[in-house]
Amino acid sequence: CNRNNSFWLILIIPFSVIVPPYSVLYQIRTFLLCLFRTLSLWRYTTAPITWLTDALGRPNDVVIDPDNDNVAYLATSRAIDKTIDGGKKWKNIVSKEVSPGKWTHTGISLFGGTVGVAVNPKNSDIIFIGTRDQGGQKSVDGGKSWYNVTQDGKMPNDGCMNNTIIDPIDTDRVYVLNFNGKKGGVVRSIDGGETWKQVLEFDTKLTFASAIVFNPANSKYMYACWEKGLFFSNDGGDNWVDLTLKVKEAGVLATVIVHPTKTNTIYVGGKNGLYVSEDNGGNWKKTDCPYLDIFDIDFMPDNPDIMFICTRSKTSAEGKGIYRSKDGGKNWKQVYNNIGTEARIAIIPKSPYPIYLASNDYAYHDEPCGTGVYRSVDNGNTWDNVSEGLPILRFADICIASQPPYKIFLGGGGAGLFEGIDPLFQTK
Repeated sequence: CNRNNSFWLILIIPFSVIVPPYSVLYQIRTFLLCLFRTLSLWRYTTAPITWLTDALGRPNDVVIDPDNDNVAYLATSRAIDKTIDGGKKWKNIVSKEVSPGKWTHTGISLFGGTVGVAVNPKNSDIIFIGTRDQGGQKSVDGGKSWYNVTQDGKMPNDGCMNNTIIDPIDTDRVYVLNFNGKKGGVVRSIDGGETWKQVLEFDTKLTFASAIVFNPANSKYMYACWEKGLFFSNDGGDNWVDLTLKVKEAGVLATVIVHPTKTNTIYVGGKNGLYVSEDNGGNWKKTDCPYLDIFDIDFMPDNPDIMFICTRSKTSAEGKGIYRSKDGGKNWKQVYNNIGTEARIAIIPKSPYPIYLASNDYAYHDEPCGTGVYRSVDNGNTWDNVSEGLPILRFADICIASQPPYKIFLGGGGAGLFEGIDPLFQTK
């Protein structure tokens, strides 16, 4: 696109062709994806000669306002963005209903994927999402518009915001578990995400940050885990105790959770199974859960003796799926297994407590893969696929708002954020 003293250059590369994994062509394509995810839209101006890059993911078209060179509209695969300052900042202006009455795209389209979603427990219009390539994004209008809360060096060790939680008592306190491939840790905001401070740092050595949670009885008590470590704070993140050696038998860690009523009881899931502490992390033992490689854990809100675990498997269906215990973790039964490589679980905190599973299988971005989203309304006895209309079937995260109508948010790999409302809680 060209007008007066400037023109816009758009680079479109056909990455949708499926090629064999680990082939030479696959590696070349992967390299190009990594290169062009931050070089996807450029603007050239002759006064002075310079190039500006805007990391906006996959663009399809760009149009410049005929009366104002600084105003432009960018069409990506699932959203429309607008700039009024020559491309320095962009704002999503369209939310697309991808499945009428079921799922809606929030308007934010991210190339690298959405990996963490957090909804303000007192105001569900306030949403934070973590991304693999565009830092942290915040919305204050229920996802209609977004702005970056980590750019320009605001967040230490800015990289992938892998997990975000919001203090249920003081919702201006936001905690993020992040990493950039070399360093990672916990960063905290006390002003709703406008400024950030590093409160825990560890050497990730290219491993991933996993989870951060509050103790439901006291939000000053927190646990943060990454693949090779577990940390505990009892003062809102000012100081941390390293519990890594106490849980080393669990292997590579994937998740941590606090029992909703027995709040001294902590569970961690890892490569070697499910481990539990009944004294706030002082001592640990392996549970009787016979299934290895635990990826996610949750409890039924009305009866926390009913637990669910999501296991993970990259090679076969053996041991893979969703398992349920009705006796506080003593005995387990598989209730579903068609979940791809791994899945996240979330439960609506209102009777009949619908359970949602968001599956993920590691394939790259928007390739046609995955098994989608599942729903159960009978404590996990039966499951229905509720993915109709969604343009992708793999999701890195799922989050459910704690207030009616209990919006469900899906973080899609390379496709931004989707939202939906369970049919039982939709208003006519």
